[in-house]
Order: sequence, then structure tokens, then C-alpha cells
Amino acid sequence: MTKALTVAFECNDYAFAIANSMPRLSHLELSDCNMTNDGLQAILDGCPHLQSLDVRQFTEAEILDICLEMV
Repeated sequence: MTKALTVAFECNDYAFAIANSMPRLSHLELSDCNMTNDGLQAILDGCPHLQSLDVRQFTEAEILDICLEMV
């Protein structure tokens, strides 16, 4: 059972795949991501056990705002 995952990707498809298939995920590191707010929100909604989310090299202000709201 996957509880931690490190991903570097450029597509929302992976975000939705993570959200739909890893509900017990507790730690996620996203680096160099080109993801929309919808992709991030899907991960946050689909992974209720997420304890830590590392979003390195994100430049979208709205995505960072969503993360800060979750803290």
C-alpha cells in the first residue's frame, strides 16, 4: 500500500490518477508541476489522509493559495 509518493510531471492526468487511486496516501512531493487548480484540488479531495504536501517550483499563485488554506 503506497503511503508516500514523489512525482515530477507536467499533466493533470497524473493528478487525477493519484486522486482516484491512492486514497490512503499520506505524503506527496510534487516538483516541476504544470498542474491546474483542478488537479491540485482533486488530489486534496481524493487523498483525505494526506499529512504533508511538498509543492516545489510551483509558480501559480492560486495553487499556492489552495495549499495555504489547507494548513
